[in-house]
Amino acid sequence: MASTTIILGAEHDATLHQALLKALSEAGATVGETQWGVGGSQELVGFSAMLDGFQLQIESETYIGLSLAGDQSTVEKVANRTRQIYGAS
Repeated sequence: MASTTIILGAEHDATLHQALLKALSEAGATVGETQWGVGGSQELVGFSAMLDGFQLQIESETYIGLSLAGDQSTVEKVANRTRQIYGAS
């Protein structure tokens, strides 16, 4: 199982966050609790999701962006659907 991380876009893009949550929901993912923290000038918000037996890690970090990490094929599937939803909004 290969893993990968994809930066979907800007961490402050609320529309992108909503598109990702919708893509996860449509795919039947189970989403965990949100974790939040601050370190210096950086804010980090993250949560995990289970989809097709794989754990995905979603993080929104200042200066880095909104990222999706986990099993490569699962990450690519969710990222592609997120981009479709985002492009339609």
